[in-house]
Amino acid sequence: MTDSTDERVGHTPGPWKACKNGHCSCGQIWGPDGNTSVARACGIKELTAFEADKVPCMEMQKANARLIAAAPALLEALIKLSNEVHGSLPLAEFDLRQMIGNSNYNILMQRAEEARAAIAKATGGAE
Repeated sequence: MTDSTDERVGHTPGPWKACKNGHCSCGQIWGPDGNTSVARACGIKELTAFEADKVPCMEMQKANARLIAAAPALLEALIKLSNEVHGSLPLAEFDLRQMIGNSNYNILMQRAEEARAAIAKATGGAE
């Protein structure tokens, strides 16, 4: 793919990096230059006391920061995979149905549509 996925969807270009690779409690997400803040994963105040004891807020914040930092790479990979699946599966439908069965093929196509929906949600309906 020659055009940049980041430019196409309008978000800050990746890769993004969580502060100290997601091991810092600040929850800050940095752009590729390391100086541009693109997001901040905040602690979850809505947790009940019971839930907060099970998953400490700081650990959740760090995990959220790692997930947010991975978003551009995840989106780009999902777009590539989705394009390949939508381009290839219909061409091989007969053979695939014979190899994996009708229900498994239908599940595969359903998952491909779910991927398209997730891409559209992330890109504001661009897909």
